[in-house]
Amino acid sequence: MAKVIDLVILNPADKTRMYSVAIGKGTPADTDDPINTNVRDFPVGSMYTDLTGKKLYVRTDEKGVAADWTAIGA
Repeated sequence: MAKVIDLVILNPADKTRMYSVAIGKGTPADTDDPINTNVRDFPVGSMYTDLTGKKLYVRTDEKGVAADWTAIGA
């Protein structure tokens, strides 16, 4: 799978946010993608929309691996 590129957090100014809402290109499949390893900025409940594959992912675990992200509606 393609690495996540052009990653943009849509709610960066919310200092008390409990989760992140992000968009980008590519799927969270590579283990070294920052979206996988960075549990602090992408805690459980965070959402990511892949603009190329047109899929929505929600982080459901904090292991720091690609399997943390579950595709919704897949």
